[in-house]
Amino acid sequence: MEIKKILIVDDEQVIRSLFKRLLRDYEVTTVSSGEEAIEIYKKKVFDLVFIDVVFPSKMDGVETFVELKKINPDIIAVMMTGFEVHNKIGTAMEKGAFDYIYKPFSVSEVRGLFDKLKKKENLKKTDE
Repeated sequence: MEIKKILIVDDEQVIRSLFKRLLRDYEVTTVSSGEEAIEIYKKKVFDLVFIDVVFPSKMDGVETFVELKKINPDIIAVMMTGFEVHNKIGTAMEKGAFDYIYKPFSVSEVRGLFDKLKKKENLKKTDE
């Protein structure tokens, strides 16, 4: 699977802007809440989703991930957080999140996630 379309779900404008610049070779869509993510995800297919764990709105990142997974059980999601929320990260991983990163993150960490995803896809192809 080739990654082309990426959804960024984060309430911080600076993070959304950073991802837009960092992933300029991809089609990047950004939203600031879980509710927005669900609405856009119903209308458009994304290859990869980065989801902040903590939002100031009523729906947090894990709840957002669970709802997106109901829409697409094969969702590839990376959870992000700047807080000590190991239990939420653990819950997301148990429910099928691909990986997680802590903010602030480096460019190399994001690139490492893409490398890890490619390796996973290559392993899947050899198993078929």
